[in-house]
Amino acid sequence: MGFLEEAKKKLEAEAKAGKFDKYGNAMKGAVLKALKEFCAQSEIFAEAVVKGRSFEECMKAVGKGVTNGSISDLKAYQLAVKYYLPDADVRFCMEIQIGNDRKTIAPEQPAQTKPSESVMIDLTKFF
Repeated sequence: MGFLEEAKKKLEAEAKAGKFDKYGNAMKGAVLKALKEFCAQSEIFAEAVVKGRSFEECMKAVGKGVTNGSISDLKAYQLAVKYYLPDADVRFCMEIQIGNDRKTIAPEQPAQTKPSESVMIDLTKFF
């Protein structure tokens, strides 16, 4: 069994068995989902999860990032990754797709193709 499956099983078991405060309870589902996806994308990250400390402790570390009663999902994911890999650099990007190369027809004008355009936004600039 590779690290991916082992990491996913560990995270799921620890998420069920762990004792979480109000912030941990509110965030654990989304953080768990993100961590499993990160494991699927990186064997190194999956290995760090398998060999690392518990998900319960991870959520306590994430909870320390809560200020004024809230934390962004992105900040929570960043803190969770850094819990397992402290030297990791976490970047989040969003792509905005404008248009879809579709034909437009205006009355009295021939059909025209509008080109699509995409814009990449580095979400880490927001926190």
